[in-house]
Amino acid sequence: MPDIPTYGVFTQPVLMMHGHRTGERSHAYLKRALVLFEKLVFIPEGLGDMGGPDESISKRVWISKVAAADEPDAVKRLEQLILLDRDLVTDVKSFHDSMMDFREDDLWTGIHSDRFVSFVSRLVDDDDSLTDKWEMKKFFIGSIDSDYRLLRAITRDFDDCTALLSEIHEQAVLATFGTPTPNPDSVLRRVADLNTFDFAQLSWSQIFRLRESGFVTDFRKKIAEWVMKYGMSDDLASFQQSLAKMVDEAKYDLIGAVEPNVRGTILSAIGGNLPSPIGVNPISLFGSVRDTMKQHSLKKKFGWLFFIQRCRKMATKDSFAEGLDHENTTSG
Repeated sequence: MPDIPTYGVFTQPVLMMHGHRTGERSHAYLKRALVLFEKLVFIPEGLGDMGGPDESISKRVWISKVAAADEPDAVKRLEQLILLDRDLVTDVKSFHDSMMDFREDDLWTGIHSDRFVSFVSRLVDDDDSLTDKWEMKKFFIGSIDSDYRLLRAITRDFDDCTALLSEIHEQAVLATFGTPTPNPDSVLRRVADLNTFDFAQLSWSQIFRLRESGFVTDFRKKIAEWVMKYGMSDDLASFQQSLAKMVDEAKYDLIGAVEPNVRGTILSAIGGNLPSPIGVNPISLFGSVRDTMKQHSLKKKFGWLFFIQRCRKMATKDSFAEGLDHENTTSG
C-alpha cells in the first residue's frame, strides 16, 4: 500500500489562491495539511529570509498570523511542524536554480503555453472581484508556473516530499496538459465533503490531538490509496460516488467482522439513531472487541474509518473529553 510522503510543500501563492477560490483563511488549509503530513515545508519566496539577517518577517510572526494561532503553545508546536526550505534543502540557491531546468515542460514556456495563458485569461476575466486585470494575469501566470516547477523539482529530488496545490493550480495543469496532477489535499477535500466534517473546523489543540491518534497513520495510508486510485481522474462525480461506496461498504464490513452479539446490537441501532453517512460508531465497535489479536486485525483494516469517526465527533462538537476517553481505550 502506498504512503503519504512525510513533507507537504507549499508557497504563499498556494495559500493566496486557495483563499481567493474558497473564501477561507489560510489556517483552514494548514489544518487539513497537518492531518495529512508529518510536517510542512514553506517556500517563503518574496518574504525575505524569515529569520536570517535580512529578514522581512520572522517565522514566529508569520505562523501566528497565517495559522491564526493565538496561543503561545500552539505557535511553538507549529514552529516545529512548519519548516522553511532551508531546513530541508542544504543549498537553497542551487535547488531554486534547478527549478529552471526542463523549461520546455513548463506551463508558461512549454509547448502548450497557449492553453495555459488562455486558462489564466479566462479565470481573471470572469472574476469580477479582480481589478487591474493585466497585473492579475501576470501574477497568476508567474505564480502558478513557478509553483508547478517547484512540484517537479521537489518530487524529483526528494522522495519524501510532495507539493501542495490550490484548486486553481490543479485546474491550470489540467487545462494545459489534459492530465490532472495527483494532489493528496484534493482527495482530502472530497473526504471532508463526503463525511460532512472538516478538519478546518477543529481547534489547533484538537488537530494536535488527532495527530497523536493511533489511527492517523491508517488514515494517511488510505488517503494515499485513494490518491493512487482516483486522484488522477478528472471525473469528480465518479470519484465522489466511488468514495461514498467504499465508506458505506467499509462500515458493514466492520459490522461483519465483530462478534455476532455485538453485530446484532449495532444492526438494531442503525435506524437513524447514529449519524450518517458513517451510520455506525466504529470506535464503539472497536472498543467492544476485547481480543487483542482481533483488535489488531480490525485496526489494520479499519483504522482509517475509526479516524474518520473521531474527527466527526470533534467536528460536531461532541464532548472532547469523551474523545480523549476513546483515545485512551482504543489507540493503545
